[in-house]
Amino acid sequence: MEQITLSIYQFYYLLLEHIYLAYHHHSLFLLSGALIGLGWGTIFPSLQTVAIEIAPVDKRTLATATYLSTAKKVYCWGDE
Repeated sequence: MEQITLSIYQFYYLLLEHIYLAYHHHSLFLLSGALIGLGWGTIFPSLQTVAIEIAPVDKRTLATATYLSTAKKVYCWGDE
């Protein structure tokens, strides 16, 4: 039990450290935003391509619709 609380304290320490760095170093904050945007910009179309390629030719529109609706639900899951 003691080790679990220690890891929680370490997590909060790292979280506060990152908030401090993002607040005092604006370039680091902008760089992290750019990297997150780059990741979403490459992963989202790549996974859509995979979903379309593995679907049969007559079901590709259904695969696209299913992928986009699932991605929307997963992306907005935290807002509910």
